[in-house]
Parts: sequence; structure tokens; C-alpha cells
Amino acid sequence: MPTTWWELTLQLERAIDERLKEYTKDLWKEDAISIDVAKATRKVLAGAKVDVDHEKAAVVAEIFKADGTLEETFGDLALVVEATYRDGQKLKGVAFYEAKKRDWASANLSAMKRSQLVAMHNKLWNGNLLVYDPEPQTSRLAGIVFAPWWRDRHSYPPSVAPVTRALSIPLGPVLQCDKPNATNLYKFGTPFSSQIVLRNLQGLDLDHDQIVVEAATGYSQRMSVPKLVLAIGIRFGKGEAEVPSVNNDRLSRVVQD
Repeated sequence: MPTTWWELTLQLERAIDERLKEYTKDLWKEDAISIDVAKATRKVLAGAKVDVDHEKAAVVAEIFKADGTLEETFGDLALVVEATYRDGQKLKGVAFYEAKKRDWASANLSAMKRSQLVAMHNKLWNGNLLVYDPEPQTSRLAGIVFAPWWRDRHSYPPSVAPVTRALSIPLGPVLQCDKPNATNLYKFGTPFSSQIVLRNLQGLDLDHDQIVVEAATGYSQRMSVPKLVLAIGIRFGKGEAEVPSVNNDRLSRVVQD
């Protein structure tokens, strides 16, 4: 059944929250969390149909895991988006996310290394920190970004603050903080769910440089790929979307559980 962008965002947020709230302190590991978040995202987006004021869109999604040596400066998760528009134009871009967990019962992000983020920031037009939080966060988020522009009068979002356990934060503000932690960084953060649906899927906050796209999809011979690649295809108007192609010699599909 067709949905709206707002409803799709809520579905994704619920799916991610369901995964993260099951974690205990001893299982709070970034790589495992990233896989779960990617799987939750694929489950919601794969086959999704959007219809807002008769503006239709079809979405497909797949997850791939890197084989062999990893390129740390290109992040833990690459979100590859290939969009086909009503006029036939195609656009492919990538959003890169470096995943870090918030320490259990602490505001610290002890796993975060500034040198790693600086290297990523210097190579990419659009790099992001993806923070996993064991507790739902709301009051300190950049909530204004969560309220999108809606043409569908029947699905206008209610006036509530966003609540999330997975936050997307641009690297720029992160690197400006002398002692970055959850307390001083969350004011720059938005829910990962809304960043994907309301920004990335709309063609925003993506790096379209061919070298970067080739690195993310495994076709660059000079660079390795990120640990995880979430490949999303979206088609506006009639027809079905297609998953962006990746190099299957270097990227293996992750099976849905």
C-alpha cells in the first residue's frame, strides 16, 4: 500500500529503534549495531511505494559487505542512492557515515578518533558521524530539520520533537568541538531515519563525484570500499526502481534474517 514520506520516515525510525533497544551493555558493539541498522533500513525501504498528491515513487534497497582490506577514511557505511526522475534524468550519489557508539551510561564517545574523522573530512564532500545511543534522545536534537515541507495536507507531521537512538551529525561541527561528546554534539544531530528518507532519498547531502561513487560501489582499483554499502534505488513516476550496481567481486550481499 502506498505511503507518504512522513509515514515512511516513521516506519524506519520504529524499525531502527526496535533493533537498538534490544541491545545490552555486553553486546553494545559498533559493527553488530551497524549491520542491524542496515538490515532494518533495507526491510523498510525494499519495495516501498510512496504516493503524495499523485507524485509516485518506488524504492528498492540492498546491503553489501566488503571483502578484504577496508579503507577506513571512507567510513563504516556508504549509502549509495541512484535516482531516476520523471524526465528520465538519472543521478547517483553517496553519503558516507562513520559509526560510533555512545559509551554505556556515559556521554563519552571514546571510540571516536579525531585523526580518522579529519582524514575522512578531507577526502569527502559530505561525511557524517553516525552515533548509536543506548537511550532514546530528543530534547537536544536539531529538531527543526525533522519537519519537512509537505504537499499532502492529510499527512502533515504533528508538532513533536524527534526521538531516536541513531543520529546523523555532519563532520564539520564535530571537528569544531574541542572535546566532542554526546552533550555538545547532539544539537547538530538529526535522526538517521529522517536523514535517509527526507534528505538522501531526495538527492540531497550526497557526494556525486565519480571517484567517490566508484570507491563506494567497489569499482575503484585504487581504493577499498567501506565496511557496509546500503544500495538504494528510487524511481519517481511510473515504473520500478533498480538497485544500484556494485562490484560483486569485492562486495557480498548480506542475507536478511
